[in-house]
Amino acid sequence: MGEIEQAFGDAEAAAESAHKAAKNVVSRAGALTRAAQEGNIAGLRKAQDDLGTALSALTEEVRAARDVWRWSPEQEEAYLGGGYAGELRTAAEEAGVALYERDGYLVAYPSLVRIQPGERTVRVDRKNHRTLRPSFSSPGTCSGISRSAAASSPRDCWSSSASFTTSLYAARWRTSAAQAWCRCPASTS
Repeated sequence: MGEIEQAFGDAEAAAESAHKAAKNVVSRAGALTRAAQEGNIAGLRKAQDDLGTALSALTEEVRAARDVWRWSPEQEEAYLGGGYAGELRTAAEEAGVALYERDGYLVAYPSLVRIQPGERTVRVDRKNHRTLRPSFSSPGTCSGISRSAAASSPRDCWSSSASFTTSLYAARWRTSAAQAWCRCPASTS
């Protein structure tokens, strides 16, 4: 796993922990409400203690989520200008997609990809994308590279478990299949 992929994974895990702790606070507040509605003094006191404990846990999880991204803007820019291209190529290679560098671009036929470290974006063909996580996938959306690479069929560029490299591979396969279908036999003159 690459450096930026790991950093995004850590941030995602911390955010999920904070979300879980927030749900716990809501649940404890609901228990306090029920105890008050019922007039249950013992339940009220227990719910108040539980709510305080849940709130303390939430505070810690929020602090951890805020502190998890340790990259300075200078480190982000330096990595995007250096090691990030290698991380993208590795992720693509793992999925069986040919992604290579030529004249300052990453090429995933038919798309040209340019990493723009100063803007924290990836430019695919003529469109900038802010989604930089190599494994990013979400139903109904596409990461920058996959959206443009799959432009021949934008409606199906994502399934619920697709990653950008999977979409690149599918787009490449569709393009190759279309080219093979359109080829005429060589003339014999």
